[in-house]
Amino acid sequence: MGLLAMVGSVVLFLTVLLRISRVSKAQRSNQKLMRLLEIEEWATEVISCGFGDNFDQVKDIEQLRSFTFQHLGKMRHRFVAMRRKGRRMREITSVFGQDLQKAISLLIERLDIHISVLSECINAIPKDADVLRSDFEAALMKTTTSEAEVVGSAYGVIEAVTRNRTADVADASVLW
Repeated sequence: MGLLAMVGSVVLFLTVLLRISRVSKAQRSNQKLMRLLEIEEWATEVISCGFGDNFDQVKDIEQLRSFTFQHLGKMRHRFVAMRRKGRRMREITSVFGQDLQKAISLLIERLDIHISVLSECINAIPKDADVLRSDFEAALMKTTTSEAEVVGSAYGVIEAVTRNRTADVADASVLW
């Protein structure tokens, strides 16, 4: 009878230990999924930081200067905030695959470049009516191209998040 009780206790102990292990793995998996969601939200925010305004509606040079300083300044500020947040995203990717780490690093690099391009564009705003608007338009085109690269990189981060999420869900389903 004592042997049966001892065997029963060992089986119960092993069952509890296995259950604790599964719960612990599930919690780690949930934490990873939460981090992936945070990264995906950040990439989506980066995409929404962009232009969206039509500069063709601006007719005189003073209206252009006022509108552009305000708009480009706000946009630059938003991209700087996204870059700052991106550094945190890079820190939390250590538990994920290289593809996500590289995608985030590329996006942060493109954000750095885009912030510089926005600064160049702000500096190219015509000071008076005698200055040709073509220099500003060229800087504006460079800004638009740079923004497209940022958006493309943000979509690359979202794709890497999706791959990691799919892999993590597949790993979690093996637990149960």
